[in-house]
Amino acid sequence: MVFIVAAIALATAGLWFFSARKSFIPFDLLGFGIVIIVVGFAVFIGLKRYSSAKRGEPTEDEMSKKVLLRTAAMSYYVSLYLWLGILFIKDK
Repeated sequence: MVFIVAAIALATAGLWFFSARKSFIPFDLLGFGIVIIVVGFAVFIGLKRYSSAKRGEPTEDEMSKKVLLRTAAMSYYVSLYLWLGILFIKDK
């Protein structure tokens, strides 16, 4: 499933990149580079999970569930503070 989502994201970004008629500004190229990096990480994680499944290891253990829960909580708090900062800057 990870490989399918990564391929769709890469195909969509490639379609956007090659179908644009105007010249790209550096910000657009930065966005395309970020998409490439995220897809690269997704493929790496997919290959790692595939090799673990081949060895017969469980896909998710209790430690990975706990790490996932802590990361989700931390990203939620960071996004709240980010929005608070954006609203503060917008008011000024």
